Amino acid sequence: MPDGGMRCNCYLHAQHLIEGGIGAHHCPDALVEHEAHPFWEERLQRGYDLVASARANPRLPERRLLFLGPLAAPLFWARGAALDLIRLPRIWRQVGLSRPGAALAVLAPPIVRLADLPGLLRALATPPSRRPTGLS
Repeated sequence: MPDGGMRCNCYLHAQHLIEGGIGAHHCPDALVEHEAHPFWEERLQRGYDLVASARANPRLPERRLLFLGPLAAPLFWARGAALDLIRLPRIWRQVGLSRPGAALAVLAPPIVRLADLPGLLRALATPPSRRPTGLS
């Protein structure tokens, strides 16, 4: 695992896969065990990880926003929300949503992502000399 504020390599790994032209596929029968975190703790960490991944990978488009410091937080949020909206039309059937359910589901990701803003702000406002090696 690289040094920095990320708790794992998943963000960096995902970006390397995307850069290599390898897309993700929804596999409803896959068995995956994840550590369960309380909602707010998870969202705080997720926001922090988004910034940490931009710092760790110079090829990420978000990296060019880092110079804005905390002012970049809404731009990170908007990019994530836009990507969610791009993904939803491709996966709504795979996750078992009806057409009306998919239409309502469009509202959820941007609202849930609002909870990422404190973590984004914390990461963007932390000077390099004070960045933790991990939050959890």
